[in-house]
Amino acid sequence: MKSIKLCVSALAVLFMCASFVFAETKHLFKIERSKNANIVQYDVNIDENGQINKTNPIDSYWLLYAKDGSREEIGSFEKKAYGFSIKYNEGGWFDMRMKAVEDRPIRVLMVNGEPRAEIMINGRAAFLSKIYINSKDNLVGIPKVSYYILTGNDIETGEEAIEKIEVK
Repeated sequence: MKSIKLCVSALAVLFMCASFVFAETKHLFKIERSKNANIVQYDVNIDENGQINKTNPIDSYWLLYAKDGSREEIGSFEKKAYGFSIKYNEGGWFDMRMKAVEDRPIRVLMVNGEPRAEIMINGRAAFLSKIYINSKDNLVGIPKVSYYILTGNDIETGEEAIEKIEVK
């Protein structure tokens, strides 16, 4: 009886380890800000089949570079600026909408085994790598965005693509 319990326990541990071996996270893009060195990182959760996890596709969090480089979850108030919505599209990609750049839809998909965030930059399809947000605090300390810059690589040419968008 003891040996059966030991075998079941060992199998449970092996199963848990195997699921961690196959599942992974890969960087997608980041948001840098004028306020300080902290960034918001957006990663893609990859399932055991090497595809984007359909139930939990994106992991977003702070990297506190202004402090010690540690990771911190995004708070509910902060999600008003850095949150997103995402849903699976039957075409095989995810439609993502960022609060920070609501006017630019993002398509998250796998390209040659790597996750990519496809967005329009200067009227051309590009793979997004970074969003830079320039803001100024108002009288009560709430930041007001003056502009943001999208940076990525043109899908057709591979050249760097940069677009500055003024916020009215």
